[in-house]
Amino acid sequence: MIYIIKSITLLLCIFVGASLLKGAGVGFDSWYAAPEALSQGLVTVLTLFFLAKIALFVISVFFEKE
Repeated sequence: MIYIIKSITLLLCIFVGASLLKGAGVGFDSWYAAPEALSQGLVTVLTLFFLAKIALFVISVFFEKE
């Protein structure tokens, strides 16, 4: 049952992501475009968030070995 929920969630995330990327002018030319301001704001915030999360993970990997 959990695999079905995860699969549906992943599919919905792909649809929402495609809509936001199209609205931001990044990709998916044949997809529905979310409003440009919303798309650009979310893409910016999420990009910064994930870059910070990756950087903190890398730092934690190096400093846990000491």
